[in-house]
Amino acid sequence: MSNKTYAIKIQNQMGVAPRFFSGFGKNKLAKTAWSLAGAELFLNHARLGQVLRQLESSGRHVVVVGVAVTHEAVDLEVCPF
Repeated sequence: MSNKTYAIKIQNQMGVAPRFFSGFGKNKLAKTAWSLAGAELFLNHARLGQVLRQLESSGRHVVVVGVAVTHEAVDLEVCPF
C-alpha cells in the first residue's frame, strides 16, 4: 500500500540548509520548518498550486517533494513539476 502526498522544500541562501514550508503567518509571510515533521503536507493539488504561485511570486526558490509511506518507511523524491 502506498499513500502519496507532497511537501514544499524552500531553498535558501548558500550554506543554509533547505527548510520545509509550514504555512503562512502574519502579513502572509512564509513560515518554515527544519524537518518534514513540521511541514504542511498537501493532498489537494489545487491548494499546492496556489501556495507555489504565492511563494514564487515572493521570490522563493521552491522544490515540490513527493512523500510516500511504504512498509512503514518514508521515501522522499523530487517531483518533476
